[in-house]
Amino acid sequence: MRKRDWSKDPIRTSDSVQLKFLENFAEWLEKWEKQKTLGLSKETFLCAIQTSKAMPKLIVHLLEKEGMDYVLTGKICSDPIEKRFGDYRSLEGQTIT
Repeated sequence: MRKRDWSKDPIRTSDSVQLKFLENFAEWLEKWEKQKTLGLSKETFLCAIQTSKAMPKLIVHLLEKEGMDYVLTGKICSDPIEKRFGDYRSLEGQTIT
């Protein structure tokens, strides 16, 4: 029998358990980073902490200011902007005529 995964449920309110999880996860990451033990790279810690802090704020904004009924975090993706930055990096050093 398959059990339902609450972390994949749509987020419908600004006090949802998923948002609290993300906030707690960011705090946990910050504590881990300060321990100076083996772990993630500085850049990966920074990215994970920023994402874990920004995502709840984005979700609350979408629910409360933009009037969305729910948010599916799995649908939030940065691939298009990362592709754009990759395109810009590939142009570095090229002469445009």
